[in-house]
Amino acid sequence: MATSPCQAVTPGPDVLAQIASAIAALPSTGGCVDARGLTGVQTGKTTVVVQKPVTLLLGAVQIQTKANPTFLIQATSNPPNTPVSSLTVLGNDPNSSVIVAAQPNVRLFELAGNIVPISDYVGGETLTIKRCGLCGGNLSGNGGLTGTVMVNAPGYPATNFEQGLLLIEDNLITNFGDTALKFGPSVNFNRIHRNEFLCNNQAIYLDYNTEASITENNFIMGPSPITGPHAGPTITVIGPMHRIVHNYFYRNALPDPSNTPDILLQPQAAWMSQAGGYDWIEDNRFGSELENLDPARRRIKLTTPGPKPDPTLIAGPAIVRGNQFLGNLRPTDLSMRRGLWRP
Repeated sequence: MATSPCQAVTPGPDVLAQIASAIAALPSTGGCVDARGLTGVQTGKTTVVVQKPVTLLLGAVQIQTKANPTFLIQATSNPPNTPVSSLTVLGNDPNSSVIVAAQPNVRLFELAGNIVPISDYVGGETLTIKRCGLCGGNLSGNGGLTGTVMVNAPGYPATNFEQGLLLIEDNLITNFGDTALKFGPSVNFNRIHRNEFLCNNQAIYLDYNTEASITENNFIMGPSPITGPHAGPTITVIGPMHRIVHNYFYRNALPDPSNTPDILLQPQAAWMSQAGGYDWIEDNRFGSELENLDPARRRIKLTTPGPKPDPTLIAGPAIVRGNQFLGNLRPTDLSMRRGLWRP
């Protein structure tokens, strides 16, 4: 059975330039770049442009990047029979294979252009990131750099990623000052599984028709106000057709004064009838850890965007069931007797 070629990185002005050079050496049909020989702390300022199917293997390396975007998945002209642009990044372990924004406003991964092949709309384009540590700055601290984003996928028509697959699995995603995963309208399908989201301003933003499965993730909300801004919503959902199932939602710091929700459902004037709804929120745990007892805090909130809610916008239906909601326990209100809480 034929296998895709695998290209090792060669010396270059910086680590990202080395990876870009190895990708350029692959045939137009794509292949594998083996960057596992890169070790230790490496710096880079060269944007890596991907215009073919590429699998990137990372080893025990920490890439400090000033390139914006760092990886650009750029559509080709999409003539018939031309492979679509796609990127798979496979790390050793989230604490071993690490990519860190080294200045504000860095976007680590970005999609651009008509990535769907014009001759065949059945899909095939992908962006996959697995077993990596992704950081928006201030590595090992709380609260990242302003404007940093892990994945930026502008919506259709700026980027046509319809019928594609965006797969984010088994990563440590931390300290993004804007939003870790930021998906515009009609960027689908999105699978976000078994990740640790820690100290991000916002974890996930899903615009209209993004159709996501968000399962078995651990969300620890927002940076401390000492080192970063007040946190935004953990997940913002315009809808429809999202499944948010078997996740854990906690706070990061008790003194964080943010009272934004864990899940924000937003009806939109531009997307009537379904926006803010047709979602499944099931079997999640909304924990009491580090809750600040702010009465304005809602774990799941439905409201229109902007400073003043618009009561004329109606959300589509949402199914909320099987969730566990825990609030902080005040010693003056509850006492513990024989292992059971009782008034």
